[in-house]
Amino acid sequence: MASAHDPFNVEAIDDAMEKMEKEIVDLEAIRKSKAKATAQMAKKIQMLQSRFLALSAEAKREYEQAEVERKKNRKSDGEDEDNIDVRLERIVREVIPSLREAIGEKGRYKNDGGSKGDDDAVASATKNLPISRFLQVADAACIAHSRVNAADLASPRQRQIYSMFKTWLKEEVLGTGGTLQATFEKSFQDSLGLIKWSQSDFKKSLDHHEIPSKHIVDFSSLLDALVTCAVLARLYLPGNTELKGKEEKRGGGEGGILDIPGDILAAPIISRFKFHFLGTRETARMDKPEWAVNWAILTLEQHLHFTRQRGDTAILRAIKRAQAHHSNRRRPEFGAGKGRLASLSTLSLSARITARFIQFVVAEKLLKDLRAAGEENPSLFRHILDHIFVLDSKLRRQILRKNEADIVIREALWDLLIGGGGEDGGESDEAKGTQGG
Repeated sequence: MASAHDPFNVEAIDDAMEKMEKEIVDLEAIRKSKAKATAQMAKKIQMLQSRFLALSAEAKREYEQAEVERKKNRKSDGEDEDNIDVRLERIVREVIPSLREAIGEKGRYKNDGGSKGDDDAVASATKNLPISRFLQVADAACIAHSRVNAADLASPRQRQIYSMFKTWLKEEVLGTGGTLQATFEKSFQDSLGLIKWSQSDFKKSLDHHEIPSKHIVDFSSLLDALVTCAVLARLYLPGNTELKGKEEKRGGGEGGILDIPGDILAAPIISRFKFHFLGTRETARMDKPEWAVNWAILTLEQHLHFTRQRGDTAILRAIKRAQAHHSNRRRPEFGAGKGRLASLSTLSLSARITARFIQFVVAEKLLKDLRAAGEENPSLFRHILDHIFVLDSKLRRQILRKNEADIVIREALWDLLIGGGGEDGGESDEAKGTQGG
């Protein structure tokens, strides 16, 4: 019998071999099981792929059949000049009257549910506003304009349709008798309260998703409608003296399609600035221009990210609506204008808000403090002037895009300082229009 200390213990070796053989058998069983599962999985994948390809082929056939049917129907319906005219006439005769029906007295829209108090009235800025119908008519008006504008000799029928849209715009949308645009303006102002625009917790509410998405959608829809009104005015009534006068009062000439929304958005920010830095409050100290400059930059930073995300998209929709049906050769542009701040008409909504606000800050705060300090305190004069340069630098680095900075800063800041604030003694149009705001 082998010793326990025998290095060639046969029994121990046999036991070890048996264990190894058992482990090998177990591993082989596991391998076969996995191979079987892999084969089953591969088979299922192959079946799914075959089913997907079959469904794709079927869907493709259905799409092709639907496309053929659609083209056949369009051809049978006569999708030609006359058919387009018929569709435009239908909009004039059916959709516009439905818009008119939605308008109550004094430009206010009817509330089918009845008045239930102020709380319900502000639940939605677009409550009962037929914005979709208005945009449908606006799209048709752009088509009618493109047809008359593109044709060397438009037919009498096309010119009649064009005239119908022009009459509607002049009498019911724009000008002194235009109740629709005025309603959009009022509703747009109401929408600012719902999204907490210009309030101290505006950015926090956005970051924490505390503002209902419905209110943000209302803001974008109303902005789209307002800019569309301005675009239609440029297309149909470019030489209208009444509209031209209203736009020049706002400082944008004929080309300011963003004047109205820009002024509406800037006004609450201007009102907050007036509260803090004009008057007798401690924050209105003449020797602390940095307070006003820093507040202005911080406030713009907190608000303009939102307008770049939501506002510029709505504006682009309105402009594309007007350009979509025109040929490249006759496509209308929305930029050129006359009068003060005319070049600002080519800028984004964020740059226009900045221009309006900075124009007020310079004319009503910095320029007046500079004049007062120059008479009595040269060191304070230099201190204020230094922070005007700081304002210039921060606007370029933190607020404005490179292609917009020179225009805004020149016309909203340095032209006012060099020109002394204008012939009216430095009081800007924004100051006059926001007294008591």
